[in-house]
Amino acid sequence: MKDSRESRLKDLDSQLKHAVNICTTSGFNPTKISECAEPVISWVIKKRRRKTLQRLLCLSLVVVIIAILWGNENCYRWVCIGCKLLQLKLLPYWDWTTLYDVNCVISNPYYVVEAVTPEDCKWCQQYPDVHRLTNLSHDVMTNEYLLKQLPVIITDAREGQSASENLSFKAFQKMYLEENVYRDCLSCRFVSSIGSSSMADFLKSISESGSFNAHWFNCQFKCMKAFRKFYQRPYFIPPMVGSSDENFVLVGQEEKTENDGDYISTAQSFMRSDSIAWLTQITGQFHITLHSECGCRTMEETLQEGDTLAYTSKTWWFTYQAVGEGEVIAIGSSGDWD
Repeated sequence: MKDSRESRLKDLDSQLKHAVNICTTSGFNPTKISECAEPVISWVIKKRRRKTLQRLLCLSLVVVIIAILWGNENCYRWVCIGCKLLQLKLLPYWDWTTLYDVNCVISNPYYVVEAVTPEDCKWCQQYPDVHRLTNLSHDVMTNEYLLKQLPVIITDAREGQSASENLSFKAFQKMYLEENVYRDCLSCRFVSSIGSSSMADFLKSISESGSFNAHWFNCQFKCMKAFRKFYQRPYFIPPMVGSSDENFVLVGQEEKTENDGDYISTAQSFMRSDSIAWLTQITGQFHITLHSECGCRTMEETLQEGDTLAYTSKTWWFTYQAVGEGEVIAIGSSGDWD
């Protein structure tokens, strides 16, 4: 069959060459030859277009079917189960788990990881304490804090943002356990000092958890968008900073020991990768310990209700710990600039 097809193609090729030679010897120019071959060429083009259209229709049909199945909760669940079983079946032949924590499977030789430079660190060595300011202008924020990689606390950033007053442990339980728009974020990055198996289990028992510190990120678009009703872009963030869609929540609770004032909960670490992050204290107090990537001295501050901590994530990260009685809640977001 294959030989027969090849022989027919060779025969057709020789006939075409012979026809072209006849046209050339007859004095036809390339334009005239093209006009004579128009019926054959147009037929080939139509066949190609028809085949391309058929392929596009088949591809569109496959995409529609996949989208319908993906949107169906039962189908999605079975697909996830099937994928997990397939992953387990592959383990004896290929250990794919080594790729779980790899940020980039194929490395880019031209990509340079942004590192902390001596220029980034020179100012924090002369910065004894975190400044507490009000009515902070964009120019001062940019030149004195962002460009110098220094943290600052703004005490009037929450004014006029009353929506966040409705946040509480019960509100989080209702939002994330009952409202569909927030349920997707139950699978986002959740960290707790008491080792809860999941964010859902943690929220169910949050009121009876004793002393704890925990945080999570809203990383699904619908969830991030819905949560933005609880805050606005801080007025002191300059226009050059592009706001991140992602936002996060810090919660804590402190049980007092017999010696009043002693902490019995474990401080929790919190790190970001954006250029700037900000954190607003909603209720209670968080004791914040700022650590420098430059080796500058550690700085400790207690955020009071209404305080907003802004810092550059490139050179700083912090640990936090709930202090005092009652529920402790803080929310925040981040941004980037070139």
